[in-house]
Amino acid sequence: MSKKQQQKNSVKPKPLATKPLLKSASFAEKVIWFLSDKRNQLLLIAGITLAFYGNSILNEYALDDGVFYTHNSFVQSGISGIGDIFTKESLYGFIGSDSKNTGGRWRPLSLITFALEKEWFGTAPHISHFVNVLLLALTGIVMLLFLRKYVFKESPLAAFITTLLFIIHPVHTEAVANIKSRDELMSWLFLVLTLYSSLNFITTKNYKQLWLSILYYFLALLSKENGISFIAILPLSFYFFTTEKLKTIALVTLPFIAVVVIYWLMRISFVPFVNNHITEVEDAPFLFATPAQQLATKLMVLGKYIVLLFWPNPLSADYSYNQVPYVTFSDWRVWLSIIVQAALLIYAVVKIRDKSLIAYGILFYFLSMFIVSNLVLDIGVLMAERFLYQASFGVCIAVVVAGNELLKKLNFKNISQKFTTASIVIVAVVLLSGFQTIQRNSEWKNDMTLWPADVKKVPNSARAQNGCAMSETLLIDGVTDTVAKMKLLKDAVIHAKLAHAIQPTYLQAWFNMGTAYYFMNNIDSTIYCWEQAKKLEPNNSMIKTKYFPELCVHFVNAGLAAASKKDYAMAKSNFYRALHYNNASAEAWYNLGGFYYTTANYDSARIAWQQCIKLDPDYTNAQNGLKALTSAKY
Repeated sequence: MSKKQQQKNSVKPKPLATKPLLKSASFAEKVIWFLSDKRNQLLLIAGITLAFYGNSILNEYALDDGVFYTHNSFVQSGISGIGDIFTKESLYGFIGSDSKNTGGRWRPLSLITFALEKEWFGTAPHISHFVNVLLLALTGIVMLLFLRKYVFKESPLAAFITTLLFIIHPVHTEAVANIKSRDELMSWLFLVLTLYSSLNFITTKNYKQLWLSILYYFLALLSKENGISFIAILPLSFYFFTTEKLKTIALVTLPFIAVVVIYWLMRISFVPFVNNHITEVEDAPFLFATPAQQLATKLMVLGKYIVLLFWPNPLSADYSYNQVPYVTFSDWRVWLSIIVQAALLIYAVVKIRDKSLIAYGILFYFLSMFIVSNLVLDIGVLMAERFLYQASFGVCIAVVVAGNELLKKLNFKNISQKFTTASIVIVAVVLLSGFQTIQRNSEWKNDMTLWPADVKKVPNSARAQNGCAMSETLLIDGVTDTVAKMKLLKDAVIHAKLAHAIQPTYLQAWFNMGTAYYFMNNIDSTIYCWEQAKKLEPNNSMIKTKYFPELCVHFVNAGLAAASKKDYAMAKSNFYRALHYNNASAEAWYNLGGFYYTTANYDSARIAWQQCIKLDPDYTNAQNGLKALTSAKY
């Protein structure tokens, strides 16, 4: 059959109800028309985003926000820190050196936005959360435009429902409600813009669109390395949504490959990879696993991701050791995961020639997940909900198409029945998702709400147990009742012990257990915990700069209390114990000198005060003490 005959015989679908005919249309037709209107869709997506995530704007800092924002020296420097942000590893501003970095994180763009916020607004978590919600809304709008123009050309309602499913999915709460995860938000926004503009170029041959798509792609890579997956997703999309030949598709893909090469050269130039040996299983999730256990566990986790997409409950900020225990190939869950994923991939490959949208959605999902699957490179994280943010877009497309096919097979008598059935399902999904999303946003308020909520969901996670111990210790600042305060501290000890039981070499668990004991004034237990931490990592900077100096202050105060009671033997013992934990404490040396002066041991007093002034030349009391020794007769 010739092309002319095909065009003549083809029947274009008629619009369900045009505006002039709406008066005579059924209720279902009127609603469908309303929801299919482009302007109405854009307003609804923006409104629904605000409705679902508006409460997250009231949140504070949580989880890794300290690492990438509040305690990151480059971010805190504002605009002046942007140069360091761009040329150094993303953790450098927090750690202070490359000694513990692997070069695995170069995501300057989100940190630059943090630095700008700090410069313009100061410490303002609500501004940061508002920006995250705004980025989600913008992403929804661009997704909708892309879907309407290229994926669901004849069904704007399907484009809207797909975008709606993405926006309301509770699994995205981590990406939106956690300020740090702006790298995910920015990466996906720029990737959708890349997809939209590159297809605009192919269909219009407008080179401005090509240059824009290249710029968007580079910005996506600077946000997060997830965008590397688009080297495969872009040609796949060109094949599905244009009529271009494979040769043309390959040529259009070449500039994006060049962008990846440039990005990679910049990355290794600014942030060379360092092969540091990681000894903490929280940062190397397969540290204790055999090669067979590693592969089996990775395959099972990929299955858990699929479950999470269709049943996002419970949600947690952490899935680290040992919440997801190592498994072997004797575990049925591994084989179920393999069978399901293999079946999906086989279906997608078979349906490529037909340009099936379900196949496109499946392939989009797998290509997006591949980079975070740990199958090629261990990324330092076993599993995280934020990794589904980009990948879920493909699943939303596949689900909408499959749902529409199912509705067709049900053979409804009229459009009203079809509309009613679809509406019941969609409204139920929206209401359930809305309830869970809004509730989850409130749990993300800060560490003191997040960890106590999550430890109930992932009780076998050492990090969650330890986080709960830390949050309960922090909560005592707002508690005046002594009984309530002691209960919080005792609970903190319990959670820290559980973290230790799960992971005996967990340094942070010892730190937090010791801190809880410290506030309980159980100094012997505090010393035991922090000494255990020192045995695990003798050169840890936190031991030298935070925990042992706390012990020093305690023993200085204890020495002063003993001296006031004229118990000089105890006073001397406490001052020396203070110096044992912080030999660089000018305060401890001064008080030791005061003890010796009081007990007429003037030579020792002189030595102690001289050491005090050596550490702090402006220590006036020590200077006055030395003058007193000079004029004293002894």
